Amino acid sequence: MDGYVETEEQAQALSRDPHLGMVVAVGDELEPCQPDSVLAQIQEEHGRPCPRIELLPANGTPWQLFSLIIRDDSRSMFVPLFKALTGGQGSDARAGLIRRVLGTLNDPEVHGIMHPEPKR
Repeated sequence: MDGYVETEEQAQALSRDPHLGMVVAVGDELEPCQPDSVLAQIQEEHGRPCPRIELLPANGTPWQLFSLIIRDDSRSMFVPLFKALTGGQGSDARAGLIRRVLGTLNDPEVHGIMHPEPKR
């Protein structure tokens, strides 16, 4: 993240970011998180100047579940976290979360990142 924090939503999201490790307020100026060469590559490849992607609030729970299931050392925590996060929700809502996580796992772009072709 480089530049000024413009909205309260940005400030709250950045304040929760464990990598940043600080409370951020609207109007704060932040230093770049990556060298200029890396930021230029991100701009070229993805059309945005920052590697950070803000998740919509509706994507928070699916992201937590996805981040557990993709790692061997945390996969066993998926079911307990799923139950904790969805305890008061109906079966349709729980099934929707599972569909979102599986949809992400099966997305061709995500699959390509997680399982890149061997370099020859």
